[in-house]
Amino acid sequence: MDKKGQTLVVFVLLIPLFMILAALIIDNSMIVNEKLHLKNVTKDIIRNDLIKTQIDNDKIKMLLKKNNIPTDELEIIREKGKLNIKNHYFINSIFGKVVGFNNYELEIDITGEIKNNKVIFK
Repeated sequence: MDKKGQTLVVFVLLIPLFMILAALIIDNSMIVNEKLHLKNVTKDIIRNDLIKTQIDNDKIKMLLKKNNIPTDELEIIREKGKLNIKNHYFINSIFGKVVGFNNYELEIDITGEIKNNKVIFK
């Protein structure tokens, strides 16, 4: 029997599945990377504000912009010994556009407070 033709058909059918899987992995990796970047930058800002010196709101916006984080919907809430930063924005998708996802939503809400000279995040 000649099985070369059957192998070719199976290979041609599997190519789109592998491409879809690769696209999902790339888009999800991009979302996770951006979310971790946003979270770490926000925590660093809160930590510096609470431990070292209080940073004014304009400087917080500037620090976020320097780290390529949009600040259009940034919300900064200060209470005694606490700092809450909320941010909401969208990042463009790479392969999600093929199935109708033009962008992905990122949202963060981190509160830091000082307890026993340590910053606790909630």
